[in-house]
Amino acid sequence: MKNNKRKYTYMVIFLGPAFMLVLVFFFLPVVLDLFLSISDVGADLKFRHFTLDNFARMWNDRHVLQTLSITALFVVPTLILFNVGLAIVLSLMMHSIPDAISSFFRSIWLLPRMAPHVIYAVLWLWMLDPTENGLLNQVILALGFEQYDFINNSPLLVIIVTNGIIGCSMGLLIFSAAIKGIPEHLYLAAKVDGASGAATIMKIILPGIKWQLVFVSMYQSISLLITFEVILLITKGGPFYDSTVFALYAYNRAFASGQYAYGAALALLLVAIGIIGSMVLWKVSNVEAMIHEPKIEGF
Repeated sequence: MKNNKRKYTYMVIFLGPAFMLVLVFFFLPVVLDLFLSISDVGADLKFRHFTLDNFARMWNDRHVLQTLSITALFVVPTLILFNVGLAIVLSLMMHSIPDAISSFFRSIWLLPRMAPHVIYAVLWLWMLDPTENGLLNQVILALGFEQYDFINNSPLLVIIVTNGIIGCSMGLLIFSAAIKGIPEHLYLAAKVDGASGAATIMKIILPGIKWQLVFVSMYQSISLLITFEVILLITKGGPFYDSTVFALYAYNRAFASGQYAYGAALALLLVAIGIIGSMVLWKVSNVEAMIHEPKIEGF
């Protein structure tokens, strides 16, 4: 009895602060969002009565399906090509060079994540400037081609690349640490057996970082689903709605148009999509196997 009491005391001490953070910053905002979504709060911030009109309006809003489609076209390529794909490639490159040099390059790739989004966006706006003053257009003109307006002509590509450069830094750190954690004798055995570099990657490295790949894929999928800050700063969701992801659409309805209740209903739909997506990824990726207690044979 005394041991159980001590156990629960330690549980409260160590898990209590984390539980309060989750309650205050994650659970309560969802409850408040639910309250707003079934209200009629508008630009005047006055509550008059509860209503389900916001959900009926969402059903008839043609921009909802459009922005959800753009979100899918944004999330999937960014995740595969950058947040996971480029992160793996960079991690393998860092693994093949001396630690001092790899540490320097990892620090360079972290700069976009550490810099304020405003500064990051300003740099991209300078590079993507449609006039001859833009960095990319200076290169294009020097190669003998005509200048190109990236933001207006290829807005989806712009938001994929700009968000992908930031996103791959997290995978880079996790994958690099995971690769270093693979036992050295496995590499030596592969070398003795005459395995090529590609075979070593496919048979040793990728299986060795399986759970890190699963975690980064799940975490970055949800993160990309709710991303809109960099998109707002660089393309503003335009031209028209060509680069407006669903999170940005909900933000604009609430804060740009003053339709707070409708924006909350849109945000609630995004929360539901995130929860369902997380459950599907959890099931498909078999995450439970990662958190089970290890099976250790007795002697």
